[in-house]
Amino acid sequence: YFDLLTDLKVISTHTGRDLPDVVRATNEVLDWFSLGLYLKVDYNKLETIRRDYPSDLNHCRQKMLITWISSGSATWNILVKTLRNDMNERELAERIEREHPH
Repeated sequence: YFDLLTDLKVISTHTGRDLPDVVRATNEVLDWFSLGLYLKVDYNKLETIRRDYPSDLNHCRQKMLITWISSGSATWNILVKTLRNDMNERELAERIEREHPH
């Protein structure tokens, strides 16, 4: 079931107020690069992040999330669907749905 109203809760890009919540929500995702690809972050941007911060998983994940949120199309619903359907992170997706109802 796809609910258009659910998909409209855009993650804040102007104030950045949602960024800490998104970072916390995805903190246990180790494969930040794949998550970025599934969220449609530009491959070259992901490669730049990986190259600039080769040994800092948390910083890479944060930079990827900032890039995604800055795209203007980031929603909690997209994040949840991506984690559940593409990343096979069902428990995490369910927890995010509970903590950030759309």
